[in-house]
Amino acid sequence: MTNKAPIINVLDFFTSKGGGSRRGIIALVVVSGLASGFLLAVINAAAEMAANSEVQIRYFVLFGATLLLFTVAKRAALTRATIAAERVIRDVRTRISNNIRHSDLLFVENVGRGDIYARLTQDTSIISQAVPVIFNGYQSAVVLLAGLIYIATVSWLAFLLTLGFLVVGGYAYTRHARKNIIDIMHATAKEAEFFDSLSHLVDGFKEIKINHAKNDGVYERVTSIADETEMLMVRSGLRYVNHLVVAQTIVYLLIATIVFVLPTLDFANPERILKLTASVLFIVGPLELVFIAYHFQNKASAALINIQDLEVRLDAALDHRDAAYVPCGPSPWLDFKTITLENIHFQYPGEGTPFAVGPLNLTIERGTVTFIVGGNGCGKSTLLKLLTGLYSPTSGKILIDGKSIGDAGYPEFREMFSAVFGDFHLFDRLYGLTNIDAQEVNNLLEEMEIGDKTRYIDGAFTDLDLSTGQRKRLAMIVAKLENKPIYVFDEWAADQDPHFRKKFYEEMLPTLKAEGKTILAVTHDDKYFKHSDQLVKLDYGRFTDPD
Repeated sequence: MTNKAPIINVLDFFTSKGGGSRRGIIALVVVSGLASGFLLAVINAAAEMAANSEVQIRYFVLFGATLLLFTVAKRAALTRATIAAERVIRDVRTRISNNIRHSDLLFVENVGRGDIYARLTQDTSIISQAVPVIFNGYQSAVVLLAGLIYIATVSWLAFLLTLGFLVVGGYAYTRHARKNIIDIMHATAKEAEFFDSLSHLVDGFKEIKINHAKNDGVYERVTSIADETEMLMVRSGLRYVNHLVVAQTIVYLLIATIVFVLPTLDFANPERILKLTASVLFIVGPLELVFIAYHFQNKASAALINIQDLEVRLDAALDHRDAAYVPCGPSPWLDFKTITLENIHFQYPGEGTPFAVGPLNLTIERGTVTFIVGGNGCGKSTLLKLLTGLYSPTSGKILIDGKSIGDAGYPEFREMFSAVFGDFHLFDRLYGLTNIDAQEVNNLLEEMEIGDKTRYIDGAFTDLDLSTGQRKRLAMIVAKLENKPIYVFDEWAADQDPHFRKKFYEEMLPTLKAEGKTILAVTHDDKYFKHSDQLVKLDYGRFTDPD
C-alpha cells in the first residue's frame, strides 16, 4: 500500500463518469447556497423593520420566495448528485464484473475474493452514502461564503477576523487529510482480508469443527484482522474528531472575539455586535457540514482509489482475445479430426523457480477416450487448462488437423469443451442454454439417481446442497445438456460410490463415445484403464511411459 494517496475529487469523478452535467450541478449548488445565505440578510433586515407592518409583509414574501428557491435548487442538486452516484456505482459494478469474466484465468485464481467483494460492496456503499453528504457540504460552502459576504457588509474588520479564524481552523482540520485517506485505505484492505479469512471459517466449517487447534487458529486470524481494522479506523476517526473539535473551538473563539474584543477595536454599536454574532452563529452549522463533508470526501476518495486500483489490475489481466470475441455461428472446428499439442511449455509466474510443465507433445483423435494419470502435483490440472485453452502456453502451439489455432482462435477453441473440473462450480440455473425441456432435465436427474434430492423447476434447480458425488452427477447432467464435442472430467469418479464409479467407466463414457464425443479424463482407477483408447502419464510436468 502506498504511503502517498492522491485525493480524488468526487464532483469531478461523478460528473465525468456519471453522465451528469458538471455545470448544471454546480449551478444548482451555488443557487441553493446563495439562497440560504440571502435568507440571513432577509431575516436581519426584517428584524430591523419589525415596527413597519407593510415592510414586514414585503420581507415575508421575499423570505417565502427565497426559501422556495433554496428548497427547489437544493433538492434538484442532491437529486442529480444521487442519480449520478448510483449510475456510476452501477457502471462500476457492471464494468468490473465484465472485466472479471474476460480476465485471464491466472489472475482470477490469484486475486483474493475478499478484495473483489469489498470493492464491489463495501467501497461502493461508502460512495453511495457519502455523495449526499459531500454535495450538501458543497452547498454549505456556498452558504458559508454568502455569510462571509454579509459580514463584510456589516464590518470589514469583522470579516477579516472571521476569515482569519476560518483559515486557521480549516488548515488545522485538513492538514492531515492524506494521512486519513491512507488509514482508510489500509483499513479497507484489512477488511478485504477479513472477508477472505471469514470465508475459511464458513467454507472450511467441517474441517475446523473436527480440529480444535485449526478452529482456534482460523478464529485468531479473524480476530487479529478485526483488531487491526479497528485500530486503523479508530485512529482515522479520532483524528477526524480531534480536528473537528479544534475547528469548532476556533469558531467559538471567533464569536468571543467579536463580542469581547471587536467593540474595543472598531465600534461599540450593540446592533452591529448582535448582527455579527447572529451571522457567525448562522455560519456555524454550514461550517460543521463542510467539515463533515470533507471527512466523507476522504472516505469516498479512498474507496474510489481502491476501485480504480482493482480496475487497473483487471485491465492488465484482460484477455483481449476473449473480450473481442463475438460468436457468429458454429465453430469452424466442430468437424475436427485431431487436436495436437506441439512442444507446449507453460510456467506459472512468480519469483524463483515456479512450477512448469513441458515440453508436451500429444495428439488426441476425435471420438476417442484419453485417460490422464499421474501423482499429485505432477501437472494434470495444468494440462487440462492448457488443453481447454484456459491457459495460454509460454511456448509451443495447439494444432487442429495440423493447423495452428493461432492466438486469436482461443475463444472459439474453448467453446468446443464442456468440463467438470476438480474444483468445479455448480450453477443454480442452466445459464447459456435456451429452449430447455424441464421434463428432459428431470429425467436425467432420475437417471443420475438424484431426482429425490433436487428438481428443475421454473428454470432453476431447487437444491444444490448435495454431497460431492451428487454435485458431480448434476455437473455431468449440465455438461451433457451443453452438448459440446469434447468432454473433460477431472477425477469425476473419485467421489462416487462403487456403483456409480463402475457406471461412469462402463456405461456413461462408452455412451458419450458412441455419440461421437471426445473424452479427456483424469483418473486413478487403474482397474478401468482398459476403457481408454489412449493412456498418458504425467510426471513432474512431462509425459512418461505408463507403467
